[in-house]
Amino acid sequence: MSNLHQFDNRMRIRAQDLGAGRISRYTAPGAINLHEPVEESWFLAVLQNLGGGVFFDVGAAVGYYSILCGLTRSDVEVHAFELLEDHRAAIVENLAINNLAADRVTIHEKAIATKDGEISFMAKSYGSSIFPLGDGGHSDYFSNYFGLGDNAAPDNSANARQMPAISLEHAIKTYGTSPIFIKMDVQGAEADLIKSAESVLSDNLVDYWIIGTHTEDIHLQVAALMAPHVCIELNEFDVAQQPDGLIVARSPNASSVTPIR
Repeated sequence: MSNLHQFDNRMRIRAQDLGAGRISRYTAPGAINLHEPVEESWFLAVLQNLGGGVFFDVGAAVGYYSILCGLTRSDVEVHAFELLEDHRAAIVENLAINNLAADRVTIHEKAIATKDGEISFMAKSYGSSIFPLGDGGHSDYFSNYFGLGDNAAPDNSANARQMPAISLEHAIKTYGTSPIFIKMDVQGAEADLIKSAESVLSDNLVDYWIIGTHTEDIHLQVAALMAPHVCIELNEFDVAQQPDGLIVARSPNASSVTPIR
């Protein structure tokens, strides 16, 4: 396997950051050689509509979307929120590989969570996630995913550590400059985060949202929480060539988008 994988959009990512399984998915017969073709088509459409402003990459992983934004729109400020140290280091390396300056993306070693403070973080590569959420409990999704069991306490897990957290509203007020575009991939925490951000939705603080959803139940919860406040452009749980569901939404004040194929 080559040290770098080049996607059809000409972005290059270190192969070690993707793994053989993902690269096989990208290069399978009939596949489109993009990380998530459907999501990317909407992502590029939003960037095309965005008049400057800020992009928040919440759960940035190795930086695919942060780098794509950096390559596509030089006038959009990029903030990547990623707790996993290996992934933050990968973002720095992949920025350089794509001839972007290290300061093109501001990388935050903190979680976007339901409130400011600290959060328990469970490290599992691309599946890493945060605890506790909502009322302090954890969902069946997390129990099953991390093998915690019905009565396990994530804070006591040997794999959990305390990490800094900031609420979505606080992050927007601290780092945001209108228009604001948020992409969220938070491994099952998305419903809790959206529930905690009702004022963000009702006050139309975010112009565009792209949210990856994990389990159909969480997908339905996110869509129901957002629907009274936003215009939902895409609401699909079974999405071609990617493992997650997908919700694309915009503020009523933002222009409608059509995916770029």
